[in-house]
Amino acid sequence: MGFRINSTGRKRIPREHIRMRLVSQGEAQPPSFTADIQLPAELKLDPAAKVYVEPYVKSSSMRFDFGTVAAMKHPEACILTDIDAGATILFRIKVVDEAAEVGRILASANGIRPEDDADGDDRRPLLPVRSANLGEEVWQLQTDKEAGPSLIVNSRVPDLIETLKRDVVLQGVIYPEVVRQLAREVFRPDNDLGDETDWVMDWKDWFADQLGRDIDDGEAEDIDAVASLADEIAAAFANKSRFASNVIAARRAIS
Repeated sequence: MGFRINSTGRKRIPREHIRMRLVSQGEAQPPSFTADIQLPAELKLDPAAKVYVEPYVKSSSMRFDFGTVAAMKHPEACILTDIDAGATILFRIKVVDEAAEVGRILASANGIRPEDDADGDDRRPLLPVRSANLGEEVWQLQTDKEAGPSLIVNSRVPDLIETLKRDVVLQGVIYPEVVRQLAREVFRPDNDLGDETDWVMDWKDWFADQLGRDIDDGEAEDIDAVASLADEIAAAFANKSRFASNVIAARRAIS
């Protein structure tokens, strides 16, 4: 009999309560991982529910048993033997009620990036910055349905990631447009991203924070409304970040 899942009424495990790390096993060997998962009491999960960690790359995945909510236990060996190599490894966390024939997901977190995959930063950035050969383009916004968006900068340009961190002109040119494009993608009525996907929910919270208000569903009822909302969010972000003022101040400082 196939494994079946009923996801009705699932809760969301906050990402700040999850820390995943990849551990190298040497050249030509698959990596292993370690997981630190804290399930907040306010989720009110069944103590007997099972906790699973599922690493995956595209269509390849594995499942590791981490015990129960009340007695979580890290497996001794979490070696990713069945995961495809050469792409970003992501993780799902699932809390499953297996008391009935059909396992019901009580809580989950999806598209978790390991900390080693976030440029050594323990924080999980909403927008990871990576480099790739983009030909004559300087940057692109790329969005993975599971993992979320990444800002890709051209690896042909030396030290562009580091330059972006300190160059206020580049920041002002790139980041508001990234926000505009991403808002259009997230709120587009015919997208297939899924409103309950963790990264989508995180970005919707961030957009609302930029505007200083909740975003009503009616504000994104058609393409024109989505474009208008995206422009409003990008403008609010630019105003908060003071991109133009920073450029002016930087130029005055060197004149």
